Amino acid sequence: MSVVRGYNEFLSSLNEDLKKGVLADTNVLISATYDLDPANEQAVVFFDLLAEHEVPIFCNVNVKSEFLEIHRRIIFTEALLDFESQVDKSKLPSDLTRKLNSIRTQAEKRTKQGKLPLRLPEAEIKDFKMKMSEITDESRDLWTALCEDRVINKLSAVWNEAETELGLNFLSTRREDQSVYFEGSPTWEGAMALMESYGLSSSDAMIINMFMCSKFIAMVTSDLDVAHSIKKIGNKAKVVFLPDNLAERFT
Repeated sequence: MSVVRGYNEFLSSLNEDLKKGVLADTNVLISATYDLDPANEQAVVFFDLLAEHEVPIFCNVNVKSEFLEIHRRIIFTEALLDFESQVDKSKLPSDLTRKLNSIRTQAEKRTKQGKLPLRLPEAEIKDFKMKMSEITDESRDLWTALCEDRVINKLSAVWNEAETELGLNFLSTRREDQSVYFEGSPTWEGAMALMESYGLSSSDAMIINMFMCSKFIAMVTSDLDVAHSIKKIGNKAKVVFLPDNLAERFT
């Protein structure tokens, strides 16, 4: 089986193969760039350790896409909660007021329960968009105002910061990348087989498939399911680094 190790085992695992680079999945990039993520501190320390030992970090376009989507939901949830706290709701339609009150209640409940901050699903964000787009003044509708006043530039900023501070490198399936970084070609068929065999999401299946086809021996994640699936696939040459408290579950 593939080996699962805690972040604290990185230095004892460091060898010439590991120094060639590690793959990072979306979840660990979110952990490293979102202060309220429970694995934030461990991820930041681990990425600092990689930088200190000049171990390059690789990801692919699927990871970037999923990273942007998750941060988009975080940013719009925060923007809507900020709007709710400042707007005069007596001037809003009753159905929009009810929705704003509902997400405030959900957010406060999660805080009291010690859970992660509220992150609205896509369907709710779209519902807010439809309702707020119908409310206009002479210059713009309420959804456009939310985007322009509370969201604009935030998503690009969080990605640019991640790319620069973490030193991300991109893998592609171009021929020049394949010869340097891959033993075989990652395919949709391979990803779909992983989805069927392990119940993985398409984004997780794509990055795991790329990892298994690559010459890299290590992946870093903060996702228990990703680590569990790689371990079950059972390539003894592969190592998954996981936050120490999660890695303990494999001992």
